[in-house]
Amino acid sequence: MAPPSFRKFNEQETSQISQMSESLLIPRQIQAQLCSQRKSGRPAIVKDIYNQVKKIKKDKLQGRRPIDALIDTLKEEKFVFSSAMDSEGHITSLFFTHPLAIKILHGFPHVILMDCTYKTSNYKTPLFHIFGFSSTNKTFSGAFCLLKNDTEPSYTWELNQYIEKVLKSTNLVPPPVIVFDRDLTLKNSLKKLYPDSKVML
Repeated sequence: MAPPSFRKFNEQETSQISQMSESLLIPRQIQAQLCSQRKSGRPAIVKDIYNQVKKIKKDKLQGRRPIDALIDTLKEEKFVFSSAMDSEGHITSLFFTHPLAIKILHGFPHVILMDCTYKTSNYKTPLFHIFGFSSTNKTFSGAFCLLKNDTEPSYTWELNQYIEKVLKSTNLVPPPVIVFDRDLTLKNSLKKLYPDSKVML
């Protein structure tokens, strides 16, 4: 392996790594891009790229906790959001959507899909995703929520946020049809909060 001084990234490469990382390229993909651009034959090591990405993310935090940085970003980007906190003031759940997403929901309010994925973040917390179908059968994201867990109280809190932040505040009618995966806990919350919607598995 080449010595660290020979493997060091220059200013242009550091900027490129930052941009590619923000575009969700993984270190091995970034490595391929850098190697194709280098004419000197200098190696691009995946571990070096991983460390550089980690450093870039840490620098962007500017001493803040990741969740605080996320809240700041949501504010800067004009997202609609709300959070739940525990007795010690720690955020346990975070609901967020964008005004453009709400506008699209107004155009296609008839069928809403709900899905919850697990272990997709560093915190291993469930990510709840609400999305819809356009007239061309393409899906679009309506809202997201980082949940504390996949219990009925957590689902109920998230669904209440959707009602308050999206439906009531913008006069959007509840969806006639809600499609979700086979989660009986979620089904119980849906039946209570959306009694007039047809809930389908």
